[in-house]
Amino acid sequence: MITVEDNDEMYPIGVVSKEGEVFQASGRGKKISDSNEAVLKSIEDLLKKDMKIRVKAFFNDYITEKKFRLELGVISLAQVAMVGEAIIFSYNTEFVIDDDENYDDNMATYFNEQCVAYIEAGNLLTQSEFLPSAKAQPIPLDATKKLGLTNLIIQYIHYRDVVDFLIERDVHGSSNFYWQIQLRHYLQVENIVTKQLNAAFEYGYEYLGVQLCSPITPLVERCWISFTTALHTKFWSTLIGPNNYEKATTVKDLAVVMGKFFCSYSCSSETSIHTLEKLLVGTVGASSWLVLENTGELAYDVLSAFAATLSMVRQMMCEDKTEWILDNGCLLYTSP
Repeated sequence: MITVEDNDEMYPIGVVSKEGEVFQASGRGKKISDSNEAVLKSIEDLLKKDMKIRVKAFFNDYITEKKFRLELGVISLAQVAMVGEAIIFSYNTEFVIDDDENYDDNMATYFNEQCVAYIEAGNLLTQSEFLPSAKAQPIPLDATKKLGLTNLIIQYIHYRDVVDFLIERDVHGSSNFYWQIQLRHYLQVENIVTKQLNAAFEYGYEYLGVQLCSPITPLVERCWISFTTALHTKFWSTLIGPNNYEKATTVKDLAVVMGKFFCSYSCSSETSIHTLEKLLVGTVGASSWLVLENTGELAYDVLSAFAATLSMVRQMMCEDKTEWILDNGCLLYTSP
């Protein structure tokens, strides 16, 4: 945590991720001498507010200032760059596919732009510094910056594949099914919204550092459609497959894309219903995602009791309740 001193009191103003990325907010949280819960809550709210401001500035710099996408990606926080690029891609793609008059020429040019984007980003990985157009001082490309660039390259390659997919199916209009099945980000007035088919979610704004994302394959996309549809209908999802097939990583990558904190817990025969309910209370209260691995190891009575708890949680969400008392007396509340 980054702090600043004022009148002999220390105040949090930012954090440093485990990868070494510095996120310094524009304001400050509550003084360090307050309770730990109050201090952590204040810095969380501060970072979420600043994250929203930075993403909006990223998009506006591209639209109004005509800054290069790659330059914005290098000078911004890695997470801001990822979300900003996602919003720009949705904006540009819908502009192109809605223009029937110049569709063929525009789509061909647009496909080439996606190819050039990841090639240019790949070239930067071999360099030690980047010189922005508006600054005299070069920006060092350390390991953290290059990790963020790697995520952008994965993102650009996926966008190239999406444009190629749309061209193959001759997609005209942003209401076309083949465009609607894509995971899309929009900047709507004050909020960032993630959409896929009929599902729409507000972005989580949780600062997650610089997390290396996996390539987005067609199978991953199909899983994401299932996850977002389940979330939209307030159900949970189950991924079934062989061990070491990165099932949890597939969920984690979607959580990163949607700005949600991700928590994974490996179950065993010793796991009790009390442990699972405590995990549930914590993650739901923090508006985070919980992945339970190896649920087949759970005792039948524990699995049955937890399924009943999940059903109560779904009922609570369907009825728009913010508080619920579980059978063990725990108070479950949802984060705003």
